[in-house]
Amino acid sequence: MNGERLTRRRFLAIFAGAGMAGLGSASSVHAVSWQGRALGADCRIEIAGGADGHDEDARRALAAARDTLRRMEALFSIYDPASEISLFNCTGRLEMSPEFGRLRQIVSRMHERTGGLFDPAVQGRFAARMRNEPEPPSSTLWRDLRVEGRTLLAPPEGATITFNGIAQGFACDRIGQTLAAHGIHDVLIDAGEFSASGRTRRLGISNGRDLIGHHALRDAAAATSTHDAFLFPDGGGHLLHPVTGDASPPYWQTVSVVAEDAATADAASTALALTSGRDEIEALAAACKLSRVVAQDRHEEVFSIDL
Repeated sequence: MNGERLTRRRFLAIFAGAGMAGLGSASSVHAVSWQGRALGADCRIEIAGGADGHDEDARRALAAARDTLRRMEALFSIYDPASEISLFNCTGRLEMSPEFGRLRQIVSRMHERTGGLFDPAVQGRFAARMRNEPEPPSSTLWRDLRVEGRTLLAPPEGATITFNGIAQGFACDRIGQTLAAHGIHDVLIDAGEFSASGRTRRLGISNGRDLIGHHALRDAAAATSTHDAFLFPDGGGHLLHPVTGDASPPYWQTVSVVAEDAATADAASTALALTSGRDEIEALAAACKLSRVVAQDRHEEVFSIDL
């Protein structure tokens, strides 16, 4: 793991952990849990209510959830040269597995709902900024990729993509589905984004320095994007506009959202962080079918809406 990636993930995980400590949930009940790392982030799965003799069932379910996480990494990690996304980035062509194809469909839906602000094809710009090199004069957008049957194809000029803005949310959703298939329905999942089912959990929202609000999660998911969670060598924030490549000081410093599923929340928090005012963020939140948004602007004023 390179130093830049570790710095970013650790910074986010520290405050995700702080948010988890503020959850008024399973701390007073028996729980079976697992902690580890996947997709470059610290992960935690906590199953509540295991005191009635079902601990062994919970452990079997956790083992299946860990298998799901490993599968997600094999598909979507841009740091694994053998992953499906890395194979596409190397060759410009991929025979998609069913789960890769499923996430591709979600990506396309969120790309459309956000008016193109969520765009995994920003990876080319991101890589150039990381190397402190000039950005490509014209960058490929997600809409330039083609699908023929199960095959994902880059345009003739090439393309590199990253699902880092949605894969952790998708992993949350897939873990929840795996646990539900094992009869587990009271669970908190932190796989870089948060998902909670069963009882209500209270999640703290951090801007990287202070708590700026809370979400009450029940059968829902939350994701937060903060511009300076990771900085490029030139000092610019890591959230790049997919068309302009702009990483100048944004209107919003931190955006946190709640949605029905974690993949939607993950992608939407990235896109909403690139909007330029309250009217735009409200319109995009409605288009993305979010239930709640908490945002802090560059003047540290906090704005929230419930939809």
